[in-house]
Order: sequence, then C-alpha cells, then structure tokens
Amino acid sequence: MKPIPTTPGAMLRRLMGLALVAAVAGSGTASSADESAAAKADKPSSPLTLVAVDIQPEDPSAETLCRLGVELTNQGEQPISGLRFAVSVNGHSLPVYEKHVFLDVVPPGGKVNVPLYNFWVTETGRPLPEKGPLTVEVRVVDARWTRVELEPMDPEKATRTDSEGNEATAQEMVETWTLLDSLEVLPEAVTATRALRRP
Repeated sequence: MKPIPTTPGAMLRRLMGLALVAAVAGSGTASSADESAAAKADKPSSPLTLVAVDIQPEDPSAETLCRLGVELTNQGEQPISGLRFAVSVNGHSLPVYEKHVFLDVVPPGGKVNVPLYNFWVTETGRPLPEKGPLTVEVRVVDARWTRVELEPMDPEKATRTDSEGNEATAQEMVETWTLLDSLEVLPEAVTATRALRRP
C-alpha cells in the first residue's frame, strides 16, 4: 500500500482535494432536490380536493362500527360527480368500493361532505393491529365533470294554455345530471387515524 504523504504541503493538497469532492457531491444533491421540487411544482393540480377524512367515534375499540365520511371541494368551473373511492383500513382494502359510484354533486367553488360506508374496526381477515392506531386511507380513483340541468318532469306537459289562450311554463321541474369526461388529475389521498381503546 502506498504511504499517505505526511509533509505539510502534501497534507494541505489532500485536504483541498477532499473538500472539492465534498463540494461536488453536495452540489449534485442540491441539484437533484431542486429538480424534484421543480417537477412537483410543474405537476398540474386537481380541481377536486379531498380536504379531510372523518372517522366517528373518535375513540373506537375492536368491536366498534365506525362512520366514515369525506369533505371535498371543487375549484373548477363545472360541477363534479360520479365519484369513485378506494378505502383501506389498516392497510386492508375494502372491496365494497370497487364498483360503487357516488352521485353526490360538488358544485363549482363549493364544498360537500360525502358519507361513505360504515365499517367495523375488525372483521374476518382484518384483525385488530397489535399496536398503533386505527388508520384509514381514502383515495379518489375517478371523478367526472357533470352537467346539471333543470328539465320538465313531463316533457309533454312542459307548457300549458291558460283560460285566455296564453301559454305558460309548467312549474314541475326536475334536476338532471349528465356525467361527462373524467378529471385528468385526481386529488391526493388522505389518511386519518384514531387511537384505539384496547382491553
């Protein structure tokens, strides 16, 4: 093995070389972090936001039936509906959501609380975790722009003629929803936790 130089000049050159290597490595790390931040900033945001996940009660035990709901906001210019969710409890996916579509409408600029399915803290194949809290993750897997219109309940009676021969529009109107294209960008998943009461 070649001996390490021990003269003052050689040691100074060695220290300067180590400092240069450290500076280059640090520069590469900073560059990678900057690129990651820039990529995240360039990613388009979803007009739909999953604001919060609510689990009730706040202190469930192993035998508790919990209520689940989410809060959604819409920053788009059209209503949003046709909502599909993926929900997992302590890492176990709940199959009830796989084919269900929620038709709650989130109006443009508005906020809506959507009740989801109740769930048991423990079920067959989903035991109580040995430690830690109850953890529920909710993800929106599809959402559709929606056209909301008012139409006459009976199109054949959309107008009527009064005693003087004047036509008047019938008052019986119904709100109709037409699901359009899916959102190109969906909101980030949200996780909520509750401390578990243990025996």
